[in-house]
Amino acid sequence: MTKIIVLLSIALLFCVSLSSSAYACSRFSYVDDAGTVITARSMDWQDNIPGEMHIFRRGVVRHNLVVGSKMPTWMVKYGSVGIRNLGAVPSSAVNEKGLALDFLWLGCSNYGKLRNGETAIALSQLVQYLLDTCATVDEVESRLLKEKIRPVLTEHEKISGYNMTLHIMATDKTGNNVVIEWVDGKLTIHKQRGKMVMTNDPDYEKMLAIRDYYRELGIENNMPGSSLSQARFVYIDGWLNQMLDRVSENYISGITGHSLHNQKLAGVLSIIRGVSTPVSVVLDVKHPNNTSTIWRTMADLTENVFYYDSALANTFAWVDVNRIDFTEEKNLPLSDGRVLNGDITDLLLSNKD
Repeated sequence: MTKIIVLLSIALLFCVSLSSSAYACSRFSYVDDAGTVITARSMDWQDNIPGEMHIFRRGVVRHNLVVGSKMPTWMVKYGSVGIRNLGAVPSSAVNEKGLALDFLWLGCSNYGKLRNGETAIALSQLVQYLLDTCATVDEVESRLLKEKIRPVLTEHEKISGYNMTLHIMATDKTGNNVVIEWVDGKLTIHKQRGKMVMTNDPDYEKMLAIRDYYRELGIENNMPGSSLSQARFVYIDGWLNQMLDRVSENYISGITGHSLHNQKLAGVLSIIRGVSTPVSVVLDVKHPNNTSTIWRTMADLTENVFYYDSALANTFAWVDVNRIDFTEEKNLPLSDGRVLNGDITDLLLSNKD
């Protein structure tokens, strides 16, 4: 190994050790040659943010929270369903066209100042807007660029009193992904087909350099195990690329329905649970997102099913997106102590606001 490579390796490891204040939450997509597309994310926070499974209906007009934006309203083209726990907007959701979007914390985000000709939208509404108007990752990218969208922080952009600093990952049914960030006031788009990982700080470009170092080192035998954002990124990347896309004869007899697809779902769930921080563990009181995992979601874009997995209860629930007509708003509380297990579609559809 040359001196330059040694110094670079030391610098990368130093980046990892410096980030003791990195935020939590993880998101990734599993994609294989058989056309399977599954996404998963974890939500970590300092307290149990009240949440609900919510149907966001199509055909309604939404109002931009940014006063004076050149896009004061927009029409909802596609209905969606997901977890609403930050006011009226989803933090994890999938729309009826099979586009899954999640936003995670990115402390280094800098959205810059609004410029002439740009379209302002409240940061908290951006995921909702993209779900409402886009069917694919290509459309997400096109809309961001053609409309020159720039998020704006309003008085609504707070979580438990903290100003939001977020980035977004989107995946569609074809297995196409995009990570969307604003770094140094500029929009950066990282597009990739197949498996993809996103956690938190540093920005995605720097994270890839750390991942590549571990790949050269051999992730399988050098898997980091802390809760730091960089460690979770490398951990997910390492396990994701070891998942079988064929029947595992050792375990298929115990898989629900003895199904290869369910085996893949179990593998994805294992990975996202593996990067979860145990309940009641507070790692960094100054940074509320670097604390316990409170819930996880999976979006099975192949079968069109959205899963919810509470870290606070020994249950696992899901919603069958195919059975929703998206003509009515519906809510199902997720934080009221009820035991939710199995297919909760009927509970959601029958529940009244």
